[in-house]
Amino acid sequence: MNECASKNRFRATVRPDGRLDMDTLGEFRNACRHAIDDAEVSELVVDFSKMSHIDSMALGALIALRERAIKASKQISLVNCNWRIRRVFGLANLDRLFAISS
Repeated sequence: MNECASKNRFRATVRPDGRLDMDTLGEFRNACRHAIDDAEVSELVVDFSKMSHIDSMALGALIALRERAIKASKQISLVNCNWRIRRVFGLANLDRLFAISS
């Protein structure tokens, strides 16, 4: 996975590229944890615009990251989700836990 992480004032953005699965999860998780642990950041945005696939391990990691963000009083938003990614979140009822936009 080739990902980009950026910070703009109080918002950090992580943009995973391609597949988010067991093989690429570590890099993604580390980037998100770093953003959540940054005292200046109040919101983590995960930009799915370059994503083609997400597996159940990645969904579990997102749930864990959400819990970490809640404990740190931070927000997580999922943006630029294509219909396939949105469908996965909907089938897993995770669209109720996350702010998701197309």
